[in-house]
This record gives sequence, structure tokens and C-alpha cells, in this order.
Amino acid sequence: ERIGAMADGVLAQSLLFAEISKRATVTDADIERFYTANSARYEQPAASFIAHIQCADEATARAVLRRVEQGEAFGELAKRESRDTDTRGQFGIIPDPVPESGDFVPIFGNQPELHQAIRAAAADSVLPDVYTSPRGWHVIQVVSHRARIVPPLEEIAERVRRDTLAARQAEVTDQYITQLQQSYAVKLFPAALTAQPDPVEDNAAP
Repeated sequence: ERIGAMADGVLAQSLLFAEISKRATVTDADIERFYTANSARYEQPAASFIAHIQCADEATARAVLRRVEQGEAFGELAKRESRDTDTRGQFGIIPDPVPESGDFVPIFGNQPELHQAIRAAAADSVLPDVYTSPRGWHVIQVVSHRARIVPPLEEIAERVRRDTLAARQAEVTDQYITQLQQSYAVKLFPAALTAQPDPVEDNAAP
């Protein structure tokens, strides 16, 4: 009986897969309509991007900050002076964004004062003070700010196509199962699926 039930399950899944694959198709017009109706799903929140020069101590960080203020290129200083081996080869740029909301800053964690300073600073400017983190002391450059945007469909076409197809498959699956239930006069008893059997008393007769 168990083998038969497993075989029935495999057959049912095979039938469902074949039917859904055949019925769930999407056109370019479907993809465009889905994108328009679900634009909030693809929205990129506002954020800032920063670079840093990580130093061993506060005195070193302040000395590096003075060199930047005197005209030395931030990126070149980062390559030569930063102790962060992950970012110094990229001119100190931290790839993770600083989100618009909250207080989180990559590498630094939740730092309200630093977060506010970054959001308030102009793009391509260096913060006038140094900041500390568990890694050391840092000179920070605000590289850019990104406004809240929805990428054009052309940039995320493949992602939208996958989402449109998934939504269509879910819709077609529900329709097909309903069709089968109606065709074969299936009657469901939901209460029976959650019913608990009566407990067997310890002294019950065999």
C-alpha cells in the first residue's frame, strides 16, 4: 500500500508538472503588465556609498585626515595606508551601501552620529572627523548618494520574467486542481484532516 501511494504521488506530480509547463506561458505583454503592477517589488531604496582608510590608532587616523585635507588623493592614500586588506585595493570603497533609514553603517554597525554625518555630507566629500570601530580608527569619504529608484524593465527583464512565470504557474496550478476536482466530483472534508483519534486507554481490551 505504501509503494502504491508513492507511485500515485509520483504520477500525480508528473501529470501536474507536464500540464503546468504546457499551460503556464508568459508573453512580453504579460511581463510588462506584471512589472507595472508590482513596481514596488523592484524598488531600490535610497542609500549612500562610502570609502574608508582604516588606521591602527586615532593619532594615525588624524594624520591621514590632514593629508587628505591638504590635497592628497583619498583613493591613493587608501591603497597605501589602509589596514583593511579587503578594501584598500579598491581605493577604500566599501561595497555594501549605507541604508537611508536606521543607524547601520557597514563595518561600523549601528552608529547614529556617523550615519547622520554620512547622509548629510555631499557626495565626493571627506568627513571632517575620524571614527572608531572594532577594527580601529577610520577616515571616511562619502563617495555617492543613490536616490530611491525603480530600475527600468530593460535592466531587470530576466528577473521580472521569472517572477511573472512563477505567478502564472501558481495561478494555473490552482485552476487545474479546481478543474480536476470538478471533473471527478471530488468532495473534501477538511475537518477530517485535523481530527485527532480518541486516546486508547491503558487497560483497554486487546
